[in-house]
Formats: sequence, C-alpha cells, structure tokens
Amino acid sequence: MHGIDYFIQDLAVILAVAGLVGWVCQRLGMSVVVGFLVAGIVVGSHSPVIPLVSPDDGVERIETLAQLGLVFLMFGIGLRLSVRKLRRLGLGLLIAVSLSALLIFSLVRVLTLALGLTATESVFLAGMLMVSSSAIISKILQEMGNTHERPGQLAMGVMVLEDVVAVVMLTLLNSIVQFGGAGGGTVLETIGRLGAFVVLTSLAGLLFVPWLLKRMSIAADEELQTLGLAGLLFLLAVVAQRAGYSLALGAFLLGMIVAETPHRVQIERIFEGMGDIFSAVFFVAIGMQIELGLLAQSWALILGLTLFTVVARSLAVGTGLALIGTPVKDSLRTGLSVTPIGEFSFIIAQLGVGAGLLDRKYYPVAVGVALLTTLVAPVLTRRSEPLADLVMKRHPHWLDAAWNYYHGWLESVRKRQVRNLLWQLSRKRIIQVTVGMMFVTGLVVFSGQLLELLEAQLGRDWLFPDGLEVIFWVCLVLVILMPLLAVWRNLAAMAMLYAEVTTKGRANQTTLRPVVETGLKIAAGAGLFLWLAAILLAEGTARWLLVGCGLLAVAALLRLRHKFIYWHSEFEV
Repeated sequence: MHGIDYFIQDLAVILAVAGLVGWVCQRLGMSVVVGFLVAGIVVGSHSPVIPLVSPDDGVERIETLAQLGLVFLMFGIGLRLSVRKLRRLGLGLLIAVSLSALLIFSLVRVLTLALGLTATESVFLAGMLMVSSSAIISKILQEMGNTHERPGQLAMGVMVLEDVVAVVMLTLLNSIVQFGGAGGGTVLETIGRLGAFVVLTSLAGLLFVPWLLKRMSIAADEELQTLGLAGLLFLLAVVAQRAGYSLALGAFLLGMIVAETPHRVQIERIFEGMGDIFSAVFFVAIGMQIELGLLAQSWALILGLTLFTVVARSLAVGTGLALIGTPVKDSLRTGLSVTPIGEFSFIIAQLGVGAGLLDRKYYPVAVGVALLTTLVAPVLTRRSEPLADLVMKRHPHWLDAAWNYYHGWLESVRKRQVRNLLWQLSRKRIIQVTVGMMFVTGLVVFSGQLLELLEAQLGRDWLFPDGLEVIFWVCLVLVILMPLLAVWRNLAAMAMLYAEVTTKGRANQTTLRPVVETGLKIAAGAGLFLWLAAILLAEGTARWLLVGCGLLAVAALLRLRHKFIYWHSEFEV
C-alpha cells in the first residue's frame, strides 16, 4: 500500500509543480517544455533545495512515470501523422530530410572523432542531435505566427518527417543495446526487421482498428471508447516491446493507424487533455533524473554542443532543402527554425545511460543542450530573414553559378521523370509488391515469437500431439497465400508491361515480346523463391512452411484462386 501512496504523491507533486513553473515560463515568453524540465530538476531526488520525491525507491517510480508519459507522447505524435499527410509532403521533402539526417550524422561522427569518443558514444550522440523537437518547434511557430509562411510550412513538414527518422534511429539504437555492437550486418538486419514489423502492424491495424472504432462508436458511449482505445494503446506498446523494440514504437504506430480513420478528430479531442497531462509528466520526470552536479561539471561540453547543434542543424537542413530545389533563402530560414532538440534526445540519452553504453553525464548534457537550443530558437526564428539575407550577401559568387547549373540539371531530371511512361505505369505496382513482401516477411520473421506465446497459453500438444504447431503453420500458410498471389500478379503484370515497352517498334516484336516476358517472369519467380528461402531458413521454420506451401498452395490456388483475388482487392481497398 505504501508503494501506491508514494506513487500518487509523486504524481501530485509533478503535476502541481509542472503547472506552476510552466505558467511562469509562459508568462516570461518561454516554452512550457522548459518549465517542465526545470520543475523536474527542482523537485527531483537530486535537488539540493527541496527534494519532494523520496530518493530511496523514487527512481523506479520516476522511470515508471516517464514511460507512461512517453506512451501518450508518442501516441500524440503519431496521431498528427498519417500516410496521406506524408504523401502530401512529397518525396522531395522526404529526400531532403534523409539527406539532412545523414549530413548531421556525418558531422557528429567527425566531431566525436576529434574528441576521442568511442564508436558507440558517437552513434548515440548523433541520435541525440539529429532530430528536432516537434513539440517545441510547433509551439514556437504558432506563438510567432509563422505557420502560414513558406519557411514555417517547410519547418512543420521537416519536423513531421524527422519524427519518423527519430523512431527509426531509436529502434536501431535499441538494437545496439540488445546486440552490444553497431556492426553493419546487425544494422541492416535490424532495418529489415523493423520495416517488416511496421508493415505487418500497420496493415493488421488498418484492417482491425477502424472496424473496432466503428463498432465501439455504435455500441458504446464515449467513456467506454476511451477505455477501449487506451487499452489497445498499451497493448500495442507491449507488443512492440515483446518484439524487441521500444514502447514508443508501438504507441507511435497506433497513433498513425488511428490518424488514417474517420474517428481521428474525435479521438484527438478525447485524448487531448490526457495527452497534455502525461506529456508534462514525461518532461518533468526527465528533469527529475538530472543530477545538478553533473550538469555543472559539463557546462563547457553543453555550451560547445549547443553551438555545434545550432550551426550543424541549420546547415544540414538548409542544404537538404536546397538540394531538392527549394530556394536558398527559404532553405536557410527553415534550417534556423528547426534547431531545438527535445523529447527524442532525452529518450536516446536515457537508453544509452541505462544500458551502460554512455557515461551518466550525457543525460544532463542532453537536457542542457535542449534547454539552450529551446531558449535560442525563438530568437533565430524571429531573425531568420535578416540572417538568411546576410548569408546570401556574403557567399562566394562562384556558388551562384554552381547552384544555377545544379537546379537546371534537377529541372531536366524532373521533366524526364514526368515523360517516363514506364515508371508512371509501374510505380504503384512496385509499391504494392514492396508492401506485400514486407507483410509476408513480418509474418514469417515474428511467427516464432507468436508461436511461443500461444504455446505458453495453450500448450504444445493442444487438441493432439504437436497439434498447436501443426495448426499454427497451416493457418500461417493460408494467410500468406493471398499477399503472395498479389505479389506474383503484380510482377507478372510488370513483366508484360516491360516486355511490351522494350520490344515496341522492333522488326521481330511479335516473336521477341513473349520471350522477354517469359524471361522476366522466370527471373521474378527465382527472386521470390530466394527471398522466401532466406526468410524461412533465417527463422528455422523452413521445413514446416515449405512443405505446407508445397501442399496447400497448389490445392488452394486451384480451388480458390478467384476467391483469393477477390479477397486481395478487398484488402487493398
């Protein structure tokens, strides 16, 4: 009973002090996030003044509160995203954000090499500095009324896509914690598994969550809908953790899934107050874990990293946007607007310190850099236009000629891409093939963990000896037949299209076209076989799945081919 008493006491202290200090910061024109962090430092167990949280077992309670706040914070971030929104942002902006992330990563690696840090410390520090804080930047842009200007709109798009980059980076770092290294093979394998998990969870969620929300809106009142969705939120967070990822990934994915449904506005309204409360809890809990002694000892490192972050992030984001054809002035102004780091930096620092891969000083360093960049950000945003004009006046003249040549080449590439009929016709099918293959990969790769979970609940000899395993693999084969058939139909259609285009106008077109088409289908079939063999052997399930596919696929496709095609069309819609 004493544990729950202390938990409630800590929660009451956190909310009361967060509200008070946040209000003071708001009156002073600063971001409330700064107030939440300061409030945590003031009342935490390391505070030399008024430690209102017990230092004995308070650490575990604080971490529990931080994880709880993280789940709601990531759900809110995902809720602001959707596939449609990402598509509206365009491929160009995605390329720009990817380039800027790679540039920041490279700059950090050069800096850490000069400082003599290890490779693991370098990767974690890069993760802390390469992603901006969407919570802080959006609030600054709204308070300054810049959301309707071109640089402000670009900044909003950049921070949305950087949230996606942050989730990927967090997952990769979580892999480094699990496997104890940052080898290329491990990273590539982690990226593949992450993509498979995201596609599998997203497609399953898009099939199940809208149906569930619709049923709940009809059969249950708003209170029960809130309880049901909150339960689903924590369930998916736990599923992501059991799959080897963080709670944050599961909450983020559910937010993105809900953002695709017609119930998004209603759910945003329901969870708005709860999200505000637990987001404040997260930031205050982060501040409570800061040791002021380490913060004071690291002041030189904090100042140096703050200066580096402001310069490197402005340069990297501005360069990335300029490389996709954005006017240089708008690119520079956008780069100056997205300098603050925040929530993801804290999560990454906490992950590294908790795993013993980073020194304890990096946790207060992350908070210190976040505080300083947050304080500097409004000034940089307000002065972005004169600063951009100054850079435009002082840059070398030869750079103008280089940029003009590059933009001319870029425009010619865009025109050629528009004229490329083959790409326009096959682009949608390529996406469908990729998604289908990732979906099947996710089912196979995580099938072992799902089988272990079922065995723990039902037993291996359910219904008959080895019954659960037999039934599980048979059902799995039937499930993956539909996306496999869809993948093959798309590949066959592209083979026919490519054969038609590549042989058009030739004297022997009639004879050559079926030969080219058949050759492409053979190559596609061989590729599918090698892909299936790789993922089946990797998980040790080749015997069951290959035998099952060999027997069931022939019978099912002969008997239910048209049904599978119909189900796939429904699934695609």
